[in-house]
Amino acid sequence: MAILGRTRTRSTGTPSPNSKAKGKAPLYSTSSSTSSTSSASTPDGGVRLSVGGIANMFIKLRHLERQSKKKQYTITCSSGAQPLTHPRTFANRKSQAKAPMLHKDTYVCAGNGGVNVVPLLRATRTALMLEASRFGANALVDESWSYVINEPKNRPRGQFKVHVQYSACATQATCCDTLQPVAMDKIRGVPGLMTVISRNGE
Repeated sequence: MAILGRTRTRSTGTPSPNSKAKGKAPLYSTSSSTSSTSSASTPDGGVRLSVGGIANMFIKLRHLERQSKKKQYTITCSSGAQPLTHPRTFANRKSQAKAPMLHKDTYVCAGNGGVNVVPLLRATRTALMLEASRFGANALVDESWSYVINEPKNRPRGQFKVHVQYSACATQATCCDTLQPVAMDKIRGVPGLMTVISRNGE
């Protein structure tokens, strides 16, 4: 009887926590999984990026890419700090040089090619020589030039704009004019076949 009483006492006692848990999942398991997925750190101590963070990063990269495409590059070049004269013209001039003259041109070239500045400088110098001939001059001295090439924002659909200015003094000489710019070794351009679209909007 004593053994039977002990058995009944055990069977009618308070149920253990394990018996309550049968048939239901522990409540703490859900909160544990939630905290592990929302964590921003990896087991090795690194940082885990969320979906929104990755999307923002791609947006910033696209913005920087667009800004770099819109950025306009320029090439600036000049003949130097001091005016120059072709040696043959200097040796054969027979009159004092007159006041300096200046001529400017703006050339537009196709963006799918290059820019060869030599013929552009030569054309601007020829225009200056024609102006000098109105005063009875047949040669130029104390020459200097400069130009700026504005590259197109979007190649090849864009256009190059080349701003050229040439200055010189008119004079008379016993020899013919050289018809060439000075300091041609300092000329820099853009590689490729040049196609001139307009000169001063014409």
